[in-house]
Amino acid sequence: MRLRDSRIGRCINVIMSHTGWVNPVAFSPDGSRLASASDDRTIKLWDSRMGHHIATIKGHSDGVKSVAFSADGLTLASGSGDMTVRLWHGRTGVHIATPSGHSEWVQSVTFSPDSSTLACASDACTVQLLVNTTDSYSATLDDHPDTVNSVTFSPDGSKLTLACKGGMIQVLDGRVGAPVATLQGISAEVLSVMFVGHGSRLASAYANGTILLWDIGSGHFTCLLTAQIESVKCARFSADGSKLVLGCNDGVRLWDSNMGVSLLQTRQTVSVAITSDCSRLASADGAMVLWHSGTGAPVLYGHSASYVEFSADGVTLASISTGGVIQLWDSGTGNHVTALDGGSTVRFVTFSAAGSRLISLSVDNTVLIWDITNTTRPYMCCAEKPPRMCST
Repeated sequence: MRLRDSRIGRCINVIMSHTGWVNPVAFSPDGSRLASASDDRTIKLWDSRMGHHIATIKGHSDGVKSVAFSADGLTLASGSGDMTVRLWHGRTGVHIATPSGHSEWVQSVTFSPDSSTLACASDACTVQLLVNTTDSYSATLDDHPDTVNSVTFSPDGSKLTLACKGGMIQVLDGRVGAPVATLQGISAEVLSVMFVGHGSRLASAYANGTILLWDIGSGHFTCLLTAQIESVKCARFSADGSKLVLGCNDGVRLWDSNMGVSLLQTRQTVSVAITSDCSRLASADGAMVLWHSGTGAPVLYGHSASYVEFSADGVTLASISTGGVIQLWDSGTGNHVTALDGGSTVRFVTFSAAGSRLISLSVDNTVLIWDITNTTRPYMCCAEKPPRMCST
């Protein structure tokens, strides 16, 4: 069904949505395509520039839990509750291969930065490495005793980390899977692992609120952040690795990651974001607050918000308010730019790498893509009914 032109406040394309919960979505590296995964057992491939539906990818017999594009955008990988990983053509959605070998749900798939290796983690306490997207795995990494929550490549692809439920982190050679280091700091569940800078250091976040900073070469942690920290909801590094921002149950913490010194602490928060140069910090803690991270002074107090996210260049801040409205802000001045009405309760937003596209996901499985260079209307809607639009 095609509706009126977006200049008079309508989506120009309305496409049938997923019929199940929408799981992670992924932009292709050039931002031209979007893949959305769902519990309805399908992946939908979209042209994110024109708003056209490219393909509905079918083949999984259970919900699709994770999708990832290769760095060249030519291959799309998906992991599912049907205990398989499938490879698809990144432009057409045509099936390429289904490597066998998993015996439990596949929770996470990720490509190395050069696309040469795909790492796949499952609930069976195994990680499989697939080299050059062939139809058979080159290595099965199953010598660890617990479920792998996530797999992460270093920025240069030379290392691969496995974050395990029981508190262990394995660092492997990213190409052949050979062990590099085993990091065991505490017994709490590892929620996520983040590389710092070029990959010689990493940080691990635990379910009990502890953050450890590790020197991979020595295998020892160099900093322990636990002082009065409640459970960590999210953690991010600045681009140079010098600062670490934590969103915790008891507030936002900004740390000097070299010295382990707390630079800023706020009240309770549910979401946090930081610009790549670490000049601005945003938090959603009952109110949306934009902070100057150098001085710790607030730049802007905004509306009641549940989520915040910066564009890659740090120029634009998006925040989600009640009623499905997304607010866009100039992060330098704190000035309000525009309001985008998602038509339902929006639970997540993210920017494309180039920063010109914003995607929003709602609790009713509506997916909207916005061209923020023309910030008045979404030009693509993946829903059975078009959402209401804000007036200009």
